[in-house]
Amino acid sequence: MKRTLTILLNPLLLSLWVSFIVMLVFPIRIEKYRISLKDQGDYLSDQITWYNDLDSDGNSEKIALFHNSMGNAGLTVSNSKGVLDQWNFRGSYQFTQSNGRLIIGDRDGDGQKEIRFTITGFSFMQLYT
Repeated sequence: MKRTLTILLNPLLLSLWVSFIVMLVFPIRIEKYRISLKDQGDYLSDQITWYNDLDSDGNSEKIALFHNSMGNAGLTVSNSKGVLDQWNFRGSYQFTQSNGRLIIGDRDGDGQKEIRFTITGFSFMQLYT
């Protein structure tokens, strides 16, 4: 009896029992991050899409580099409501994972993120959002 009481009153077992009761009474709910499908479809083979929270509102914006129907390069920034901004460039650029790099961050320290991408080698383009 004394040995059983000693085992049951062991601090480790007491903490396990209390933890179990707390987990039953207050179940763990993580609701901050939910995944839901926002967009589905076929994309052009030369389109590259990134997601980043550019305006710090807690929702990621979609950033797409692509070639339009005239063969010119373009970049769009959009959210769930639609296209926020679009840039079109003369000429054709090869936006591929091996050629192009996209960098998003606050480069100049003004508190707003900039979009910067390289096309090939040492050339780059910087766009402000």
